[in-house]
Amino acid sequence: MSLLQFVCVFLLVCGAWRAPAGVAAAERGIEERNVEDKMIALTDKLIDTLANGHVDESVNMFDPEAIISDEGYPPAIGKEAIHKVGEIIAAKVGRVEKLYLDVAPLEEGAAFVYVLLGQKLYNHENELFNDRKALIIWRNTDDGYMVYRLMSNSNV
Repeated sequence: MSLLQFVCVFLLVCGAWRAPAGVAAAERGIEERNVEDKMIALTDKLIDTLANGHVDESVNMFDPEAIISDEGYPPAIGKEAIHKVGEIIAAKVGRVEKLYLDVAPLEEGAAFVYVLLGQKLYNHENELFNDRKALIIWRNTDDGYMVYRLMSNSNV
């Protein structure tokens, strides 16, 4: 690598490091730096609000046409059915460990973005009761990204 190439790479890295954190997603209260960070922050909020018993707040992040297929729970279509399943899950889950595996596509304004993650679910006594993977498909709407499909399974 020539000195000129090194200096160019160094300046790019320094510029990225010093770049502003981005704008806040006002209605969600989430700071965003890029699409991946935005989608991870939204997914964190979705899962954490439910694990903290805030079912209404979590369900408000779902598209009106949303469908969830969550192993161990009845399939749910629409916000009313999702709310019922959310109440069951919130009563059972005390904490969730998340391991993000993939977010795609990473294009600002994409119609759909999927988030694939591993989850370890702990009950209120902090005992692990489920180790699974989840696929969450977010739909870009006039109100920002909303959960369009959520699927989870422990056999993945």
